Amino acid sequence: MSSPTPPKENAVGAGYGPSKTGKTTDLLYSFPRGLFIALPGALKSAAMVGWLPDWVPAKTIKECTAVVRKESKTGKYDAAVIDDITLVVDNTVAFYESKAGGGLTGWVLYGKITDDVLELLEEARKAGMHVWFCGHEQPQTMKEGKIIRGSIKLPGQLPEKFPGMLDTILRVKSEPSKSGWPAIYYCGGPRDPLWITGDRHGVCGVSTPMNTAEILRAAGYVIRRAPGLEWMDGAVAAVTDAVMELAPAGGNRFFEEVQRDELVILQAAADRIRAKYTQDTRHVVWALRDIVDRVALRRGKGNNLLSFGVT
Repeated sequence: MSSPTPPKENAVGAGYGPSKTGKTTDLLYSFPRGLFIALPGALKSAAMVGWLPDWVPAKTIKECTAVVRKESKTGKYDAAVIDDITLVVDNTVAFYESKAGGGLTGWVLYGKITDDVLELLEEARKAGMHVWFCGHEQPQTMKEGKIIRGSIKLPGQLPEKFPGMLDTILRVKSEPSKSGWPAIYYCGGPRDPLWITGDRHGVCGVSTPMNTAEILRAAGYVIRRAPGLEWMDGAVAAVTDAVMELAPAGGNRFFEEVQRDELVILQAAADRIRAKYTQDTRHVVWALRDIVDRVALRRGKGNNLLSFGVT
């Protein structure tokens, strides 16, 4: 399968959903060469991944903007990850309401917040590196008999304005019927009457693997591996091709219907990775995760790793 020509522009996107659904963990897997802009304690799930990227604290929107502006000039990072934008905006509101922030209220306050967020997005667009956000979700509401779609949780009109300036916005959706990964990214697109989601790259479907790196790779971007884990590129590509030969894109195999020949390939891959590259189970899982998700994206199906029975 030929790869698309890498896009010239950086990608700007977001994932949103309920708390503790794996949003941060996915971004830790996906951007090991990124700079995480996060509050202290936000990246504890790095223990699951086996890798902690560079990070800096930032409490307000303007602090995040300053970091993106500064680092966009260095070329050091593949991405800036703001985790999470909902809390950062809440902190910014609290600051502007305080005496130190001017004691702003009402429309003046929310106008200032909107200006700050739009400035951050403008800086993200010209950053020269990917900029990705995660945040909490805000459910649907009714206004004058009309449904206001659910979106990323932000104040004022930002739940509708913010997504419109992104390439990709995905909602985390629980999939309790599946074993393994407990959630997927949901992308219902413009026809979804309940949630704002979308993907300008045309990669994401209604049920999309919760793997931002593989989504961007499928769109033609190069996402580098963590230092020392560059071997994953070759391993993931080879095993993906082997699994795809069993049933190509458009085939009728679903990951929910575990196929023994696929299981054999994946278990053998796990054994080879342990023998040749690493004894760290977290990194073995990382590679298998990308294999399963890449296959899922090529086939256009949902996915989960443990449904294969890989141990």
